[in-house]
Amino acid sequence: MKLKTVVFLLLLTCFSNVLFSQINSLQAGGATLPYPFYAKLFQEYYKKTGVKINYQPIGSGSGIQQLRGNRIDFAGSELTVSEDYINTYFSGEIIQIPMYATGIGVIFNLPEINTLKLDSTVIADIFLGNITKWNDKKIQKLNPDTKLPPLSITPIVRAEKSGTTSAFTHYLSRNSILWNKTIGNKSMIASAITLSAKGNKGVVNLAEKIKGSITYAGLAYIDSSSLGIASLLNNLNNFVYPSVEFVQKSVKNINSLANLKLNPQDSNKKNGYPIIAYTWILIYKQQQTSTIQELISWMVTDGKKIAKDYKFIPLQSKIQKQEISKINITKLHHD
Repeated sequence: MKLKTVVFLLLLTCFSNVLFSQINSLQAGGATLPYPFYAKLFQEYYKKTGVKINYQPIGSGSGIQQLRGNRIDFAGSELTVSEDYINTYFSGEIIQIPMYATGIGVIFNLPEINTLKLDSTVIADIFLGNITKWNDKKIQKLNPDTKLPPLSITPIVRAEKSGTTSAFTHYLSRNSILWNKTIGNKSMIASAITLSAKGNKGVVNLAEKIKGSITYAGLAYIDSSSLGIASLLNNLNNFVYPSVEFVQKSVKNINSLANLKLNPQDSNKKNGYPIIAYTWILIYKQQQTSTIQELISWMVTDGKKIAKDYKFIPLQSKIQKQEISKINITKLHHD
């Protein structure tokens, strides 16, 4: 009887050690922007480790809310949260880990027109309802060699709080005085003149159905769509097409976590693309297992190999080291 008891206790101890050192699934949710990239990473990670990541693309704002309620293990976001917000709404200390960068493109549905030149002032006027026709003289002036149709413009925005929207409005706010005064840098655009849809995929799908529409989405979504793509004016007065190459030029000089938290956008590079979104993963500092720590470490190292295939740019190696260092300060509890 004593022998059986000893064996049972040994087995229980072994089981507890496994339980506390590793688990075989994680619940997560948040940003739709990196979802195609993350889905591939999580698929590869499952093949490698047997750990399944159930990630729901519900938007950055919803992901943060889910983490607040302890309903998920980590949140994906292009938004960061302030220390005051953490102290007010979260049940513990939060670590915000920067992951990758990508561009946000402006896309439109105009028959037989695949590209246009647009600047922040014109885009702001469109989404404010001040420009309502595609052949408006302000758009025509930027595109003198393109015959624009007298088609009504239908702006489409995200229906939920979104880091993609935050990057888009950040661009408009710093370049359009009117936008900055009326709407500003927001994660959600509330307007009577716009239509809305959930997620990057949702706005792209809706725009594809409506002639004359215009919207914004991540590079991974716009490249696979049938919509026209705008070249945008950067702060050196160059029109730049949204591509991985030109996004990389914009983020090349970012070399610290402190800089990233300032959400840098435009660069002083001739061909730097002007709307950049940075993806973050938010987790509680207090963790009972090493599973999340190991996953994120893998994402920012091995994940680099396929990042550009999904239109994402790894950050400088210095920041990658800072990321891993930041993950390592997560306290693991084996009580």
